[in-house]
Amino acid sequence: MLDEKPKPEKVPEPAPRDDVRVVGGLRCPFCHSEVKTASEEWVACRECLARHHAACWGESAKCAACGHDQKIAAPPVVRVASTGGGYSTHGGAPIAAIVASVLIAALMAGGLMVFVKQKQRAQAEANARMRAMLDAEERARREAEAERQRRAAEELARRSLLLSTNVSEEVLQHYRAGLAALEAKKLEVAQDELSLAWQLSGSRFAEALAARALAREGRGDVPGAVDDLEKALAKAPDAPAAAEWQARLERLTRGR
Repeated sequence: MLDEKPKPEKVPEPAPRDDVRVVGGLRCPFCHSEVKTASEEWVACRECLARHHAACWGESAKCAACGHDQKIAAPPVVRVASTGGGYSTHGGAPIAAIVASVLIAALMAGGLMVFVKQKQRAQAEANARMRAMLDAEERARREAEAERQRRAAEELARRSLLLSTNVSEEVLQHYRAGLAALEAKKLEVAQDELSLAWQLSGSRFAEALAARALAREGRGDVPGAVDDLEKALAKAPDAPAAAEWQARLERLTRGR
């Protein structure tokens, strides 16, 4: 009987271990850890192209795999804000992101210029309104002051006339009404009011006669105007307006 060969003993399967794991990707020959080219700065050996961490190459100053001292610099890592609130990283220049940033900056600058111009225009308009308001207030103040001075002058003239002619307030009221009618070209009303002033004064108020002469002249009654002026000069030859009455009388008599 042939001798049977002994059967080889069955090697048991190794038990799984949690302390050992396989790291994928490129490994740095200097520190033996993974080189994350998408998120870390790295360089490559010009001779064997072994990837190193940039810090590892800087520490050794040569390739840890072949000893060559020339390196190839990797593209810079640029971090771009992602839509999820974090950052996405990749090598190379993000052209679209740069263009978008430039466009956004240009739009913001343009919007700022428009805003500044609008503010300047609004300020200029506000200043113009303020100047117009101040001008209106100053104009109103000057007009009010002129009116006050006019009324003061009228009151002074009224008192002076009362003292110089010794006539009543009623006479002066008709006299002023006659002058106002003369100014308004209401000649018939002016003649009636001035006639009342003359009568109520007891035929002593020469100024009323001189004013009535104007109304008569305006209505075409030149003889009546001459008669009124002659009586006024005879009544008050030393009146302040006597010279003016005389000049009017001479003009009317020359035209007759």
